[in-house]
Amino acid sequence: MFSLLILPTNLSNSKLLIKCYCITSHIKRNIYPYLKKGNKSHFIPTFAINTANSKMTKAMEIYENQQIKMEIIDGILFANYKAGLKITLSDAKNIVSERLNLLNGKVLPTLVIDGGVVSMDKAARDYFSSIEGTSGLKSVAIVENSFFSKMLINFFMRITNTSIKVKAFSNANEALDWLKKDI
Repeated sequence: MFSLLILPTNLSNSKLLIKCYCITSHIKRNIYPYLKKGNKSHFIPTFAINTANSKMTKAMEIYENQQIKMEIIDGILFANYKAGLKITLSDAKNIVSERLNLLNGKVLPTLVIDGGVVSMDKAARDYFSSIEGTSGLKSVAIVENSFFSKMLINFFMRITNTSIKVKAFSNANEALDWLKKDI
């Protein structure tokens, strides 16, 4: 099976500058550890295509791997963590690196949807709340279905010094309303 992920990096007049990621399912297993090390050589060279006569009106900005799906919609970064994750410091650094590549210099409010993260080690939590870990984020709303987890997140955010506003919600619409104040 063959997958091609196209990420726009710049939209100007009639040209769309894009980066492509190309992964086949049979080699994904072999190159994934290499990609996790942060090596950027997995980028296929950037190229421009003419969109002057196309019906494309808005660039789609999306990134997805085995841990997270991130996409920018209407000025908000949506980050959906996948079920069963045990996030380590290495994972956290990879997620932040890919987020910064996707944001391409933008600073956006972010909606994080927990799809069932099992655990996150202390080093990963500390990294996510550091200056480096919050790069590109204006504010963060975390949607968590569990009342206990929501309370725990809000507690950790009170005792952790972050440079951005972070709040946990149980309802995605309430979280979006809160984030839209920062657009």
